Amino acid sequence: MPILTILVEDLPEGAPHLAIQTKRGYEDGEGLRFSVPYELRADRSGVIQPIGDAVQKQPDGRRFVYLAWLSGGGMVGRIKVQFDELPAEQLAEGASVVVSATDRRGKPAGGTVAFRVV
Repeated sequence: MPILTILVEDLPEGAPHLAIQTKRGYEDGEGLRFSVPYELRADRSGVIQPIGDAVQKQPDGRRFVYLAWLSGGGMVGRIKVQFDELPAEQLAEGASVVVSATDRRGKPAGGTVAFRVV
């Protein structure tokens, strides 16, 4: 089973707690390292897509993972990591990516973030 490993860097000072959003709720990583196991299966249109407990699906069928900012028992923001930006061979084998947790203003990042494959 392939695994997407998300390594988070540049955590802003005083940032809320960061966890991965799954179908069952939120789960902590190992520090700022989150492991996302997934399977590859064909969707209804025949496109091979990742599926798994932490893999979310957009209305257009694209898949992604949410890292959630948690504070006071609730979610206060999310970082979205898109699977479709991974090269096909890395999607098939699993990959490690690095994302920045800080936006241009020095605040906790939100929305879809760019990543680099390592």
